[in-house]
Amino acid sequence: MALRKKQGLPAAWRCPACGGGLEGPVRADLSPVAWHEAGHAVMRWHQGHPPGALCIHPDGGGYSAPGLPGRVIDRDALLRITMAGMAGEMGGLPGLDLAASTSADLEDARALLTPEYLAHLRRRGGPRQRTPPEILQDFYEQARTLIWQHFARVEAVAEALLEARTLSAHELQALLGTPPDDDADE
Repeated sequence: MALRKKQGLPAAWRCPACGGGLEGPVRADLSPVAWHEAGHAVMRWHQGHPPGALCIHPDGGGYSAPGLPGRVIDRDALLRITMAGMAGEMGGLPGLDLAASTSADLEDARALLTPEYLAHLRRRGGPRQRTPPEILQDFYEQARTLIWQHFARVEAVAEALLEARTLSAHELQALLGTPPDDDADE
């Protein structure tokens, strides 16, 4: 409590974007959180699911809202969006250690690997059956590739988020522009 008061935060601080409160001690460096949330936002944008509000909290929490709540997102896109937070936080670098990671996003991604979804992947994935860790690594690599392809956008969102602490869907649209048309190459 004393540290929060020293930093000008009320004991019952609430985020103006998501309504969340502080769940831990205040962190001095929020850069990893900003890059993490920027990764989610850029992947949402790229997948055609516009990002809604983003926020980072003084304790290192953050939130990435969908721009169109209630819109159905296929599980592949949802896994990419989930893994993109970790890829953004790692700056698009390789080396996600699934065994050592304590990311809540990784737990969310594991929960998406239901028996039904795994059976679906096996049916479409050819003769070799991949394990859940291999599947998560594949989705991380897809997210990592996108982070590098759109690094300037991820960086712009992360820097704006560090400055403002919250970004609206409108502000994100201004930063990100129009999503790429993946069919334009065909």
